[in-house]
Amino acid sequence: MENLQQYIKSKNYNENVHHKNMPDNLKMGLNTLNYIIQLDDLHNDLKKCLIFIKRFPLRKYYEENDIIEIDFIKYHHEVLIHKIHTILEVIKIAVNDILKLNIKSKNCNLNSMKTKSAFVNSEFHKLIDAYYKTFENQINHRHLNTHRAIYLDNVNKDLNTKLGLYKLYKKMNIEVDDEIQNLIPEFILESKVKQYKREKVNFFKEVINLTEDFIKKFNILIIDYFLKNNLNNEATLN
Repeated sequence: MENLQQYIKSKNYNENVHHKNMPDNLKMGLNTLNYIIQLDDLHNDLKKCLIFIKRFPLRKYYEENDIIEIDFIKYHHEVLIHKIHTILEVIKIAVNDILKLNIKSKNCNLNSMKTKSAFVNSEFHKLIDAYYKTFENQINHRHLNTHRAIYLDNVNKDLNTKLGLYKLYKKMNIEVDDEIQNLIPEFILESKVKQYKREKVNFFKEVINLTEDFIKKFNILIIDYFLKNNLNNEATLN
């Protein structure tokens, strides 16, 4: 499997799969494997996000560069929601290719796909609908984050603001006055950060498990579709 993955990602694959003399069924077989590998890579990226937020390494180095743990979590949360959306995009592009819907890549969205009977009456339609409904909030959040630089997390903003005061005092080598310490004790903030982190870790785990289920179901669908439509066609790769 590892050698196959290396081949799919290689220059030879790109040259072969676009060769005009390659049989269509063999080309579709390679493309099917390519989509499976792309989705596996994206799912691994989600797992990496979880690994990253579980630890805050090089704390001193990050804090010297004005990055606190709340910033670190925010960054990887933004990566996570982008990957959730990218998984959906890859699935739509794969379905467009596999079902031969002939929709241009830039126009390959759910509305355009719903104009094609081959898609509307397929299990692929049900899966894409279910995926979108499951992650609708995260996908909309991703759009706002990408196009308007909006991050929808009031807890993060609140903690960042309060911790920012302590960070500013430390940066200026000024002792934090009693009023601020009484109003927002630092040890309370640190406890809230730990709780916030635990909640994010649980959320990331849930996303990883849900996307894994969707990807497995999609892989079964595309492999089944390929076999049913190409099992009787023979082709070899030279």
